[in-house]
Amino acid sequence: MEKIVSSTELQKNTRQIIDWTRINDKPVIIQTYGKSMAVLLSYEDYQRRLQFAVDEKQPTITAAEQAELKQIEELTKSLFADASWEEIEAGREDRWF
Repeated sequence: MEKIVSSTELQKNTRQIIDWTRINDKPVIIQTYGKSMAVLLSYEDYQRRLQFAVDEKQPTITAAEQAELKQIEELTKSLFADASWEEIEAGREDRWF
Protein backbone atom coordinates (compact mmCIF):
# COMPACT_ATOMS: atom_id res chain seq x y z
CA MET A 1 0.00 0.00 0.00
CA GLU A 2 1.30 3.46 -0.85
CA LYS A 3 2.13 6.02 1.77
CA ILE A 4 0.56 9.48 1.84
CA VAL A 5 2.53 12.47 3.14
CA SER A 6 1.97 16.20 3.12
CA SER A 7 4.32 18.47 1.23
CA THR A 8 5.34 19.94 4.61
CA GLU A 9 6.24 16.48 5.92
CA LEU A 10 8.21 15.85 2.73
CA GLN A 11 10.16 19.07 3.29
CA LYS A 12 10.97 18.11 6.88
CA ASN A 13 11.74 14.41 6.27
CA THR A 14 12.92 14.19 2.66
CA ARG A 15 15.73 11.68 3.28
CA GLN A 16 13.58 9.35 5.38
CA ILE A 17 10.70 9.42 2.87
CA ILE A 18 13.05 8.70 -0.04
CA ASP A 19 14.59 5.84 1.93
CA TRP A 20 11.13 4.44 2.76
CA THR A 21 10.17 4.52 -0.92
CA ARG A 22 13.41 2.87 -1.98
CA ILE A 23 13.40 0.16 0.71
CA ASN A 24 9.70 -0.71 0.44
CA ASP A 25 9.57 -0.20 -3.34
CA LYS A 26 6.19 1.47 -2.93
CA PRO A 27 5.01 4.91 -4.07
CA VAL A 28 4.55 7.88 -1.79
CA ILE A 29 1.69 10.23 -2.63
CA ILE A 30 2.46 13.84 -1.80
CA GLN A 31 -0.48 16.02 -0.85
CA THR A 32 -0.91 19.75 -0.45
CA TYR A 33 -3.93 20.88 1.57
CA GLY A 34 -5.28 17.33 1.38
CA LYS A 35 -5.13 17.18 -2.41
CA SER A 36 -2.82 14.69 -4.12
CA MET A 37 -0.27 16.62 -6.16
CA ALA A 38 2.60 14.26 -6.98
CA VAL A 39 3.96 10.74 -6.53
CA LEU A 40 7.42 9.72 -5.44
CA LEU A 41 8.60 6.36 -6.83
CA SER A 42 11.70 4.30 -6.26
CA TYR A 43 14.01 4.29 -9.25
CA GLU A 44 13.42 0.56 -9.75
CA ASP A 45 9.64 1.09 -9.81
CA TYR A 46 10.08 3.95 -12.27
CA GLN A 47 12.19 1.76 -14.58
CA ARG A 48 9.61 -1.06 -14.46
CA ARG A 49 6.79 1.33 -15.29
CA LEU A 50 8.80 2.89 -18.09
CA GLN A 51 9.62 -0.52 -19.59
CA PHE A 52 5.99 -1.56 -19.30
CA ALA A 53 4.91 1.56 -21.17
CA VAL A 54 7.45 0.86 -23.92
CA ASP A 55 6.40 -2.80 -24.15
CA GLU A 56 2.73 -1.81 -24.41
CA LYS A 57 3.52 0.41 -27.41
CA GLN A 58 5.37 -2.35 -29.25
CA PRO A 59 3.22 -3.95 -31.91
CA THR A 60 2.50 -7.61 -31.41
CA ILE A 61 3.53 -9.69 -34.41
CA THR A 62 1.82 -13.02 -34.91
CA ALA A 63 3.71 -16.14 -35.94
CA ALA A 64 2.16 -15.89 -39.42
CA GLU A 65 3.36 -12.29 -39.77
CA GLN A 66 6.84 -13.28 -38.59
CA ALA A 67 6.94 -16.07 -41.19
CA GLU A 68 5.82 -13.64 -43.89
CA LEU A 69 8.48 -11.12 -42.89
CA LYS A 70 11.12 -13.86 -43.01
CA GLN A 71 9.98 -14.83 -46.52
CA ILE A 72 10.18 -11.21 -47.66
CA GLU A 73 13.65 -10.89 -46.17
CA GLU A 74 14.85 -14.08 -47.88
CA LEU A 75 13.34 -12.99 -51.20
CA THR A 76 15.01 -9.60 -50.93
CA LYS A 77 18.36 -11.24 -50.19
CA SER A 78 18.00 -13.59 -53.16
CA LEU A 79 17.04 -10.75 -55.50
CA PHE A 80 20.09 -8.73 -54.59
CA ALA A 81 22.50 -11.58 -53.89
CA ASP A 82 24.61 -10.89 -56.97
CA ALA A 83 24.36 -7.09 -56.88
CA SER A 84 26.90 -4.90 -55.14
CA TRP A 85 25.82 -2.01 -52.95
CA GLU A 86 27.01 0.43 -55.61
CA GLU A 87 24.78 -1.23 -58.23
CA ILE A 88 21.79 -1.07 -55.92
CA GLU A 89 22.42 2.62 -55.21
CA ALA A 90 22.86 3.32 -58.93
CA GLY A 91 19.52 1.67 -59.60
CA ARG A 92 17.87 3.91 -57.04
CA GLU A 93 19.37 7.01 -58.62
CA ASP A 94 18.10 5.97 -62.06
CA ARG A 95 14.54 5.74 -60.79
CA TRP A 96 14.50 9.27 -59.43
CA PHE A 97 16.16 11.14 -62.29
